Amino acid sequence: MHQCTIRIIFVLLLVTVLAAGLSAQTKSTVFGTDHDIASLGGGCKSCHASHQASARGEVLLWARSFPTTTTFGVYSSPTMNTTPTEVGGNYSATNLPTGAKLYTVLCLSCHDGLTTPSVIAATRGSAIANPTNSDGLRNDHPVNLVYNPSSDPGLEPLATAQTAGAVFFSDGANQTVQCASCHNVHDNTKSPFLRVANTNAKAGLCTTCHK
Repeated sequence: MHQCTIRIIFVLLLVTVLAAGLSAQTKSTVFGTDHDIASLGGGCKSCHASHQASARGEVLLWARSFPTTTTFGVYSSPTMNTTPTEVGGNYSATNLPTGAKLYTVLCLSCHDGLTTPSVIAATRGSAIANPTNSDGLRNDHPVNLVYNPSSDPGLEPLATAQTAGAVFFSDGANQTVQCASCHNVHDNTKSPFLRVANTNAKAGLCTTCHK
């Protein structure tokens, strides 16, 4: 092949790759979703502050307050051999949430219905601490839970679940299930903000982890 032709092909390939990269980065997938909250600044500012002097900004540049509810409770079932750990606490500027549970506490900044009631009121069904029809996290899929197929044989092997799309969060020696294990808060392509589409009679997400 002529050297000039090779150079032209190389340049065209380079331009194509660069264009694809730029296209993927031109707009956040959170824009236009329910997490694009105008009353909180919209876009990334819905949750984050690029320049935040307060203590909570030390955690993922978070712009919301953290829940101050003491407890949310935990889900339990006779079919479970592993017990979740409470995620609630009296969080403050001197007591910030840490570890894997952070990825659930961040969600509860709005979804507890108490910390940011201007976004999710306490009476809404999506409020975890809804005083009328919620029981905290006792009636929701368990979170802050060690993913342990050895203890709970109904679970897929960790690597299988990860390959299928689940995301787990390290808490020392263990991998844990948090809100963000099933939900991608920045992308609502698979509504409602799911990492795996709930197809197959709405069991697609469940069978990512459950046999």
